[in-house]
Amino acid sequence: MAKAQAKEWPDWNRRRDPELWDYYAEQLLEPGWAGELTESEHDYILGKLARYKRLRNKWGFQSEDDILSPEAIQAVAMSGDPEDPSFNVGLVRGTVLESEARNIKASA
Repeated sequence: MAKAQAKEWPDWNRRRDPELWDYYAEQLLEPGWAGELTESEHDYILGKLARYKRLRNKWGFQSEDDILSPEAIQAVAMSGDPEDPSFNVGLVRGTVLESEARNIKASA
């Protein structure tokens, strides 16, 4: 049986076009640039947010206690503002409040 090749992010090999790959990787970290995220894009952003405090702040996650939820990351990727972290804080808080409301309804 042949071994499955490891999937790279983005979904193509960097060696094919390193300049385009690097541009895409950098732009993907800009709030509001990506739109709807694929699973590999989400995982890439999550890894960077977990590692870099300044990037987390830019994306609206104000403290290390803020949960990097898929919903919050998607909201900022789709509608975030790269120049206004306080706007992104509102997006993150909005997804957290929606999530808490769903949890309360589910437990009732």
